[in-house]
Amino acid sequence: MRLWDIRGPNKNACTAVINQEDEALSCTLGIGTDLLAVGVGNAIDFFDSRKAGGGGGGGKLGRYADVHTDLVTKVAFHPSRRATLASGSEDGLICLYDTGVGQADEALVCILNAECPVRDLTFFGVEGDGLALLTGSEGTMVWHWPSAARALKIDDLRQAVPSMGIKEVGEQGGGGLFSVKYHYDQGGDRLLLALSDVEGQLMVLQVMPGGGMHPVMQLQQGHTALVRAVDLWDGSWVTGGEDARLCLWGCTVEAGEGVAATRGTEKMTKKKKGKEIAHYKPY
Repeated sequence: MRLWDIRGPNKNACTAVINQEDEALSCTLGIGTDLLAVGVGNAIDFFDSRKAGGGGGGGKLGRYADVHTDLVTKVAFHPSRRATLASGSEDGLICLYDTGVGQADEALVCILNAECPVRDLTFFGVEGDGLALLTGSEGTMVWHWPSAARALKIDDLRQAVPSMGIKEVGEQGGGGLFSVKYHYDQGGDRLLLALSDVEGQLMVLQVMPGGGMHPVMQLQQGHTALVRAVDLWDGSWVTGGEDARLCLWGCTVEAGEGVAATRGTEKMTKKKKGKEIAHYKPY
């Protein structure tokens, strides 16, 4: 595992190298950027990112073990509760911890059971009390994690999304839309879900409080194969696909439905049920 600090003038300098015996599937920074949590095997290792380096175990603070029984696939710190960490695993459990406590069994705040392997999870909401997750079987769930109440469960998004009247993006169609990642738009207090078809065309949906979904934007003609990664950089969408392409899109998360995007974007719009859905091409 390698860390880069891109805040300084030398953005190409690797600041730390951490060697792990087991495969690391996910990592996240918390407590500002000082605490690094890494999902390693069925455990979570913690490092002081300021001291981690030299290719060894320098800066290692401890480990949460014996909580999950299978691979930890995702770890994520809470956006405002700096010490709160969530982990998802192939064992179907989502665990939340107070990382200010050293022992895993004493640090556990709550455990949620997705009943299927967890692939990704995202905090959302003004207070960060929501937790949206994606499963390995193309399902999704939304939880109010402080009360352990599940607000939404969809077993297969590939079947559920078309049943809501949402059509695939690509010209051929028929392959289904595959979930990529959730994103919480804090400015608009919106939970967004990015989906991709096998042609690499993306659809961004807003997940409504009642469980319904409606299209917000489409990102087209950037990829030629399934998109596997989505993130935001400086307010703009960044995507990576199985075609080995990285695309930086000219639209911003604030662009919404048909609002002007950033300069350099070629934008097209089409009418659907009286509303405009924005279509964007990448740089």
